[in-house]
Amino acid sequence: RHIASGDNPADCASRGIPASQLVNHPLWWTGPSWFHLPHHNWPASQFVLAELLSSEEFKKIPLVVLTTTPPPDWDLLSRYSSWDKLQRITALVLRFISNCKTTKRIKGPLSPSETSSARLKILGLVQRSAFAEDISSIRKQHPCSTRLQRLKPFLDADGCLRVGGRLSRSSLPPDSQHPVLLPKNHPVVDLIVDHCHKTHLHAGPQLTQALLAQSVWILCARSVIRTRIFKCVTCFRNKPRNRAPLMGDLPPSRVTPARPFLATGTDYCGPFTVKSVNLRSVKHVKMYLCIFVCMVTKAVHIEVVTDLTTDGFLAALTRFVSRRGLCADLYSDCGTNFVGAAERR
Repeated sequence: RHIASGDNPADCASRGIPASQLVNHPLWWTGPSWFHLPHHNWPASQFVLAELLSSEEFKKIPLVVLTTTPPPDWDLLSRYSSWDKLQRITALVLRFISNCKTTKRIKGPLSPSETSSARLKILGLVQRSAFAEDISSIRKQHPCSTRLQRLKPFLDADGCLRVGGRLSRSSLPPDSQHPVLLPKNHPVVDLIVDHCHKTHLHAGPQLTQALLAQSVWILCARSVIRTRIFKCVTCFRNKPRNRAPLMGDLPPSRVTPARPFLATGTDYCGPFTVKSVNLRSVKHVKMYLCIFVCMVTKAVHIEVVTDLTTDGFLAALTRFVSRRGLCADLYSDCGTNFVGAAERR
C-alpha cells in the first residue's frame, strides 16, 4: 500500500529531524491519525496500477528477419594443408568457370599457365583480405599505411600488390625484381613457407628466407619462418644434440696440494700490435704473451715475448723461474718452440 510522505513516520528517520522536535512528534510515536481506525476507514491509495486484466490477449506473431553480411573469403584457402594441392584445386575451379563461359572446353592435365594463374588468384585473395585499405589508397594515388611505405608498393597489371625498388633494369626474373607482398599472419603464408622448407630438404631459416625472397615478400619474414620451422615435426625429431663426453680423472698434479707454480702449464696467445717508441720514430711491432698457469691454484704469470722461437721461450722461462721458482712439472701443447726448449735442457 502506498503511504503519502505526510503520513509516513519513516521519513522522520530518513530525512532527519532535531531531537527537540522528535520528543513530542506524534507521527513518530503514534503513527498517522487514521492508523487506529478500522481498515475500511483508511484512505484509498493514490497509486493506480495498469489494468492488465482488461487488456487484450498477447499473441506470438512469427516474423521473418533478413540480415546481410559481407561475403566471406574463399574458404578453399583454409581447407587444405598443402600449397601444391591448394594451387591444383584452385586451377581446376578456374578451369571449370572458364569452361562454363565458353563452348570450347579445356581438358587434360593442368598447364603451367593455369597453375600460375591460380597462384596469382590465391595471392590476390590473401592481399585483399590483409591490405584492403592499402590497395584502395594506391588505386586512388594516396599514400599507403606506414608499415608499407618503406617498401614502395605498387599494383601490377593483374592488380597484384608488389614491392617496389630499383631492380627493374636487372636481369632477374620479374618475380625477383618485384616480389609479391604478403602479410605475416595468414594460413596461405604458412603453407608457402612450409612448402619451400620441405621442397629444399628442410632448409634452415636463412636459406628458406633467401629462397622465398625470390618470389614473395613476407612481412616479418624472419619470425614467421622461424615459427614454422620450429613446428616442423621432421626437423624436431632429427635435430642433432651434442653429447657431452665423459671426462677422465684429473691428474695428480691437479689434485695434490703444493706451492704455487710447482706444477705449471704454459702456452702462447696473440699476436698483439704494440708501439716501439724511439727518440725519432714510432714503429708498430708484433708481440706475443707467454702464459704460465699454476695447475693447483690457477694463478697466472704473463711474460711478453717478441717472437715464437725457442730462444724467445727460454728467455721467458728464465724470467718466470727467477720470479716464481723452479717447476717440478711443466706442461705444454708440444709446440715446436716447446719441443726445442725441452731438447736444450
